Amino acid sequence: MGIFSLSVLSIFVLQNNDTMMIEVKTIIPFCTHGGGGIGKSVYNIEKQCPKTEVLNALSINGNVVNNQNAEVENWLNMALKSSISKHGK
Repeated sequence: MGIFSLSVLSIFVLQNNDTMMIEVKTIIPFCTHGGGGIGKSVYNIEKQCPKTEVLNALSINGNVVNNQNAEVENWLNMALKSSISKHGK
């Protein structure tokens, strides 16, 4: 499975016109931030990758990221279980 950040997706799409047409089954967005949250990132991913399933995003404030190990682990486990149940792998 490939992992792309939104900025990489955006650059790829800008260089290759309006909509990304690669075969990616699932994107699991995540970010750290300084107070702005994930903003419109999920919307932008869904717009740029219309054939892709976008799972629940994780957004953690950078001021508390060092104390969020349990939250990240729970989020990853839920994303993995969701992907396995939908795709059977």
